Amino acid sequence: IIKESKDVIERNTPKFLEVDLTPMDRDNLGMICGGKAKVYIEPIVPREKAIIFGAGHVGIATAQIAKIAGFRVTIVDDRADFAEAAKYAADEVLVCDFEKSIEKLQIDSRSYIVIVTRGHSYDKETLAACLKRNPPYPTYIGMIGSKAKIRKIFDMLEEEGVSKEAIQKVHSPIGLSIKAKTAQEIAVAIVAEMISVKNNDNDRD
Repeated sequence: IIKESKDVIERNTPKFLEVDLTPMDRDNLGMICGGKAKVYIEPIVPREKAIIFGAGHVGIATAQIAKIAGFRVTIVDDRADFAEAAKYAADEVLVCDFEKSIEKLQIDSRSYIVIVTRGHSYDKETLAACLKRNPPYPTYIGMIGSKAKIRKIFDMLEEEGVSKEAIQKVHSPIGLSIKAKTAQEIAVAIVAEMISVKNNDNDRD
């Protein structure tokens, strides 16, 4: 049961099994009653965290859909009025400078970062802070923007010393390609990409 429980935790998949309690020479637990026991093992692990930088229309829509998908959602914005409006959509709202907030957030391998701030400079500062931080690294980093904007930001980051390897891990343009137009459609594309990354990671386990 211990061995199977470890496997359940690693795969994050529940399992039902039948255990023979008949005394055996090997791995004998000293059970004298014999028989069989039916055991259900279910993993209880922390939820993946969606950290969304930007409380605009796309940020709030992404928060709502990410919560439905099972993520624990944090929204970050440096505008108090926007952050107040985002409270209903997230589990946690942080009013703080985007770059400085990264020092306060608990970012680890269960973190999924979405950068959808109100301007190129804020996106660039936020992405740079994420890529320059020490391990553990988030599983997913996505940044919104046109191909031209993204190329410009990536070039600037390389000039600042960020490695190409780190930059290549960024999902940008963000989201799966579904020809999304509205904020809600873009949010669906973003969360779908996050889920794809999460499930592919689990498959590799």
